[in-house]
Amino acid sequence: DQGLIFATLSTAVALIYTAGNLDISIGNAMAVAGVLSVMIYELTHSVTLMVVSCFVIAICLMLFNCTLSTYLRIKPATVGIVMMQVYELIQSSLIGNRVTIKVDYAVCRLLEDGPFRYVAFVGYIVLVFVVYNLTYIGRASRFYGGNRRCAEQTGMHEVKLKYIAFAICGLGVGLAGVLTIIRAGGVSTSTGSGFGMDC
Repeated sequence: DQGLIFATLSTAVALIYTAGNLDISIGNAMAVAGVLSVMIYELTHSVTLMVVSCFVIAICLMLFNCTLSTYLRIKPATVGIVMMQVYELIQSSLIGNRVTIKVDYAVCRLLEDGPFRYVAFVGYIVLVFVVYNLTYIGRASRFYGGNRRCAEQTGMHEVKLKYIAFAICGLGVGLAGVLTIIRAGGVSTSTGSGFGMDC
């Protein structure tokens, strides 16, 4: 079960790493998305809203990282290191004194026993495989990672590629957040800790 989460996160950063960028804040971004989506679940008791919000929040967090590196011209590795600490602080602040925020056991069991985890995981792997191997985005990302100057001279648009790569990464980070919630039955202050470095 833990391997499924790490495989999702590792796949999520494929396009980012291929293009020569680095972002180790993915585990902490996953944790913040997980905490916020579980809090939304506590308010609404809607599993669908919890899952969708985890995806949306994770994508927004990764696009925020991309914006920092693109428009402020900060190296993505530096952004990742700083945002890892910021997301960890946000996670701790949101959880507060509770240490753990739980989701109903029946909900987690339903998602864990059914095909949801595997269908979502395989679907995401197929998406990344297709984008990475069969589209302009994947080819351009590999080109940028191999020779940035040559890629720029051919007219490839780095900002657009970065945003697409970070959005696809955010989708995987959101999926990993949902898988973590299902596996652990909620989120805690230690959720996502060290995941970015492990991936």
